[in-house]
Amino acid sequence: MFMNLSRCTMNFFEEATLRLKQELNVKQDREVSALLGLSPTSWAGRKTRGLFPEKEVLALKGSNPDLELDVHYVMTGTRLADSTAQRLGALPVRIREARGRRSTAAFAKLVGTDEATLAKIEAGTQLPDHELMMRIVDANSDVDANWLMGGAPTVLAGELTEREVILMTNYRNLDAKVKRFIEQACAAAAKL
Repeated sequence: MFMNLSRCTMNFFEEATLRLKQELNVKQDREVSALLGLSPTSWAGRKTRGLFPEKEVLALKGSNPDLELDVHYVMTGTRLADSTAQRLGALPVRIREARGRRSTAAFAKLVGTDEATLAKIEAGTQLPDHELMMRIVDANSDVDANWLMGGAPTVLAGELTEREVILMTNYRNLDAKVKRFIEQACAAAAKL
């Protein structure tokens, strides 16, 4: 979900750690490492190498849905706007759409994860990491990364108008019955 920002900012590890402590209402590194399931030695090693434990933070959030942990804030320093939170809420639905008619087991194998993890992601109880998101996009030539994250599809300049992008985005958010109705209406209107 998030790129490894440790290379972009010299103090990223410390900054993200401070934000994580704030979100978790703790003061010491050992408290953070314990909540993330890391030993103090492992935490210190990651700190030395500047490798922030993104997957562990996502796992903490996924295993504690009642925990009011804004992972986006921890990773970027900015709070999610309501619209962004809504877009991320579309993620499980869009991943199910990307899977299509394939079984959970077949799709999990295709994108390099296990069936249980994919089921949790599709249920909205776990967030996928950035690498898995990219594998989902790579495995589906018709899936756009921006669309998968809840936004409008990225379009080549001149291919679709802004209005067409909005129509497509709205169409993709409809249930199958309404989609069929719209398809039939469009086909009938095209014959006029």
